[in-house]
Amino acid sequence: MQLIKWGKTPRLFSSQMTITEKIDGTNSAIHIEQVVFGPRAPGANYPEGTAFVRHGGSLWAVAAQDRNKFLSGNSDNHGFYEWVWDRAECLAIDLGPGVHFGEFWGRKINSGYNMTSKRLSLFNTRKWTDKQLTFITDGLGVVPVLYEGGFSTNQVLNVMESLSDSGSIASPGFMKPEGVCVYHHRSRQIFKYTFAEEASLSRLEEPGTERAYQGLRVAIQNEIEEKNVLY
Repeated sequence: MQLIKWGKTPRLFSSQMTITEKIDGTNSAIHIEQVVFGPRAPGANYPEGTAFVRHGGSLWAVAAQDRNKFLSGNSDNHGFYEWVWDRAECLAIDLGPGVHFGEFWGRKINSGYNMTSKRLSLFNTRKWTDKQLTFITDGLGVVPVLYEGGFSTNQVLNVMESLSDSGSIASPGFMKPEGVCVYHHRSRQIFKYTFAEEASLSRLEEPGTERAYQGLRVAIQNEIEEKNVLY
């Protein structure tokens, strides 16, 4: 029998958070790995559909996946495999080794966003927001950052209200954004809050009142902050 310790519980309100626009596309990722040759090279089992490109004197393997599986010409997802295949060399240059997650969105993918093309928006804003200015890959970007600062449910609601008024930041002029993603730094967790969820909560309102459920939630939050009843 082995002792297993319970991990430290992070504090909810003593953390920073990053709020980004949640884009209504399809979850995707790009795998990029340097191919190593020679008798001591580790065995490599590359999935069907892997592209091999040369960059910087090395050979790189570039593969595409959706949420559940690797993609190929025989098993694509909204054209993401083809999108990666056509840009494999540029992706290897821009992103380098690793597994890079993002949202593949645009023309004929879910909401569409009135787009005539398709794009991949990377999730890791801390790593890629500044570097995206130097990307050479057509259609590669980063999800828009809407807020960075201390964690507050009030701030999440404020950002949602602003996003509702302005429309999508990822696709200016599209007035039906999906919602937001909230990255809680201390717990290293991402949470989503969509306008569809907000609409379902608003059904709890009584006629003639202003979001009774939301007001109750904010009141509870304020009481917690005042009394500092935290772990």
